[in-house]
Amino acid sequence: MTKPGQTTTVSFTYRLPLKLLNNSDYLSYSLLAQKQAGRVADGFFSHISIPVDWQVVWRDPAEIDLNGNQLNYSTDLKEDRYFGFVMKR
Repeated sequence: MTKPGQTTTVSFTYRLPLKLLNNSDYLSYSLLAQKQAGRVADGFFSHISIPVDWQVVWRDPAEIDLNGNQLNYSTDLKEDRYFGFVMKR
């Protein structure tokens, strides 16, 4: 339990359902990170690894860092934040 005035960091890893890996040449992914009511601007970080034989052809926002098959997005949650990308085989 986090006491008043203290900070707790939560990290989790999840694997996307295998059914996303289908025969399509294009796949998309998006996520909505929602601001917690009563909080000012919590930090948010996302790291996504895509298969090496795929390439990202579109991403939003442009601040998503693309390095090889790794996508990293870091922002604050002053408000709800949406990010997404499209990749091609």
